Amino acid sequence: MMDWEIVLHALNGLSLTVFALVVTVGPIVVGTWFYMQWYDNRHYDRRDGDLPNRKGGHPQR
Repeated sequence: MMDWEIVLHALNGLSLTVFALVVTVGPIVVGTWFYMQWYDNRHYDRRDGDLPNRKGGHPQR
């Protein structure tokens, strides 16, 4: 039989590691996703011909 305190300790450490990963990586992933959505909406929404800002220029307003 395994010692339950060792198992609980390992589970606690694992959950702490997962929690730290979620706290650190989560906002980065969500922020990147939101930025991609905003970037796509801003740069690729107009369907009239090839866009001049595909090469990195600013959109014509």
